[in-house]
Amino acid sequence: MERINTDEIKNWIAPYLTVTGDTPEVNKILKDTNILKYFQELTLPNIFEKYAIILHSFWIFNLTKNQIKRLNLEGKDILKSEPEFPENEYNSISWCNFYKFKNADFELKNAVENSVDWKFPFKQMNNELYPGEGIMDNKHLLEISGLGLKYFGDENLEVYYTFLATNNWDEDKMYRVKTSELINLIENEDTEKTPSLIYSIDKNWAINTDIDLQFSVIGGNENFINELINNNPDEIYAII
Repeated sequence: MERINTDEIKNWIAPYLTVTGDTPEVNKILKDTNILKYFQELTLPNIFEKYAIILHSFWIFNLTKNQIKRLNLEGKDILKSEPEFPENEYNSISWCNFYKFKNADFELKNAVENSVDWKFPFKQMNNELYPGEGIMDNKHLLEISGLGLKYFGDENLEVYYTFLATNNWDEDKMYRVKTSELINLIENEDTEKTPSLIYSIDKNWAINTDIDLQFSVIGGNENFINELINNNPDEIYAII
């Protein structure tokens, strides 16, 4: 594991660092006709056999009847008051199950559009957290790391944090690691954000987690992506 200069980022993936500013040219009509495909083309190069979207979880703090009663007695509106619950005690919930919980219809492409526009078909309660922008669930990072080892061995990866994904917002950071070192690097980096880019130097797979999006996009060979999707129903979906 070593920190390297950011100018060592590979040319084939460098244009895909962020979805704002100087980005790859993508047909704007695609955003209206197939928003999943639009963000695939905006976030990763078209070199992989298959792509998938990884939805960052919603989170709920399960209030007891006594807690609800206390909030009411204190004159606090659970719809409007500020969150006051420990974040580490929230439970993750998939998008489709959260929509069901909120009595709203779930359709993947519409839900992604809602997240991009921040126009959800329901109101946020103060015991609910919406998916983190630029923050993939740890369980998905662990799954990807494990599958990477299974399919491609302990290969060389490069990991890139744009400055907005760092704790101090002062400079971009880049590392070269083995797949077996990936989780340790992420857990010890002083930021809650997921790396902006993680990619195999041999182009076996790549992930883009943009700081403005509530989902990540991953590309790789068909077997690798299929197993990732099959192991995470309702959380990771094929892009077609």
